[in-house]
Amino acid sequence: MFLRSRMILLALVSLLSCLAAFVNLFLIRDPSSQVFGHSLLGIEHTYIGDDYPELWDINSDSRVAMLVEETRFYPIEGGDAQELWATSSPKGFGYVRLGAEERAFAVSMFHQLHCTRLMRAALAGSYDTSAKAHMQHCLNYIRQMTLCSPDLTLEPANVLSRNFEMERAGAIHVCADWSALYTAAAENWGVFAEGKNLSSTQ
Repeated sequence: MFLRSRMILLALVSLLSCLAAFVNLFLIRDPSSQVFGHSLLGIEHTYIGDDYPELWDINSDSRVAMLVEETRFYPIEGGDAQELWATSSPKGFGYVRLGAEERAFAVSMFHQLHCTRLMRAALAGSYDTSAKAHMQHCLNYIRQMTLCSPDLTLEPANVLSRNFEMERAGAIHVCADWSALYTAAAENWGVFAEGKNLSSTQ
């Protein structure tokens, strides 16, 4: 039974991935509405003062299917909780260096993940005066980012009756390919670190 359910789930994920690829190939889209960047209009920026693009263009608009599921790999507390949550931070700690002056910019997705790490630490008991002020910012930032990118996937309204320990798999969502952003951030950090003779593993 478990093997059959797993095969059905894999088939659904494959079908959704194919559907997303089909939509990307054949849907007539506004060329300025890239998933990860502004339109490729050839605009050059100095990255000085206000002269920088609104979005970091990493030349990727691929989509992936993500099965939302309960996991024990990101615990709130425990001996390795902090280390496990730290894996959500890319090389460069979520900052990229852009332009001739290698100006630092935070990338919103990594800022959001930073906030989840802070909330995890607070729930585990690390909640001093400094963390409280930061938490106010993070909760509102996550709220605003959720409103900014609303996910319209329908989910059954069984949050009060569902046994999350037994029914661990939820809805399948079609998402921007976050792995492309991790790859681009790592490459950006590698170039910056090499130029500054820093360790590229940070």
